Amino acid sequence: MLNRLTIIDFPYINLKEIVLETQELLIELRKMLDLNKQNPTKLITRSQASVLIGKSPATIARWEAKGNFPKSKRSNTKCQAMYVQGEIDNWIKSNA
Repeated sequence: MLNRLTIIDFPYINLKEIVLETQELLIELRKMLDLNKQNPTKLITRSQASVLIGKSPATIARWEAKGNFPKSKRSNTKCQAMYVQGEIDNWIKSNA
């Protein structure tokens, strides 16, 4: 039978450390996705754009529908939202 004191037995979780590690991972992912220097016209997926911005794909879709984010292009082979890397980078710079 569990009682309220059982929770105390769990190891301490340092949320600040978890947040810092997550931020470091996001920075590394952004560096990996920094394709603008090589090809500013390259198309990236909504998921890749969400990593660059640090928001969810659903938030990006909402912003796009409201006109607060660059319009996506649709891929012919896959019915998936694609964004021009240079447009996303410009959006990030103007909204920083």
